[in-house]
Formats: sequence, C-alpha cells, structure tokens
Amino acid sequence: MRTETEAVESRRRGHVLIVDDDPDTQFIFLAALEYAGYRVRIEADGVGALVAIRQEVPDIVILDLAMPLLSGLEVLAQLKADPATRAIPVIACTATATLNDVPMLRDHGFAEVLLKPIDPTIMVTAVDRVRLSVLHEPLE
Repeated sequence: MRTETEAVESRRRGHVLIVDDDPDTQFIFLAALEYAGYRVRIEADGVGALVAIRQEVPDIVILDLAMPLLSGLEVLAQLKADPATRAIPVIACTATATLNDVPMLRDHGFAEVLLKPIDPTIMVTAVDRVRLSVLHEPLE
C-alpha cells in the first residue's frame, strides 16, 4: 500500500510559477495546483518572477497583468526576448482585461488568458491544457 506522500509524488505534473500580488489568489491557486499534483512557487511581482525563473525555469507561468515593479506584459516581453525562456508557456491571469482583449493578449504570446475572478478548477484545467498542448506530455 502506498503512502499519501508516494501518491502525491506519483501525480507530480511539473513546476508552475504563480506571479500575482494578491495573497488570496496566491493561496487559492497554490492549493488547487498542489492538489492537482503540480509543484508550485509563488512570486508577488514581475521582478521577483524574473529572478525566480533564472533560478529554476518553470514548466508553466501563471502571470497577473497588473502588478508592482513590472507588469505582466513587461515580464512576458522579457521572457519572449530571451532564447533561454522564450518557450516557457505563460498563462495570463487578469482582472483588468475583457473578453475583447483576449485575442490581443494571445497575439502578445500568452498561451491562455484567464479573466478574474477565476474558479480554481478552471485555472487547473487551463494549466493541464497548456501542459498537454505546449509541452506534449501526457497527464498521469
């Protein structure tokens, strides 16, 4: 019989970086993603995100657009300009955009666009979808 730790380890799906300055969003996304088997790191601003990505490249980034220090669009631009980080799929997570903005955000390079408030199960589904489509890895 497997222990709970072994069961969780067998479900690990990759490393997700959550970049959002709202503590409630951080907590909800962290809990949902860890429950789904992802390893998660949280950063509260764009500068911290870039530092974290240089320390350990995540498989997927969830990026708020309206943040202190560097906006999500500025972070995305830096990631896409660097050959070492260009291929990291980035999911926009925003309360400042509307459905009309989604095509423009996708044109900037976001793999998915989530409009706040976001149901945690929808967010996990989006991460799974990006993982399947961009990383071409089967879910366990």
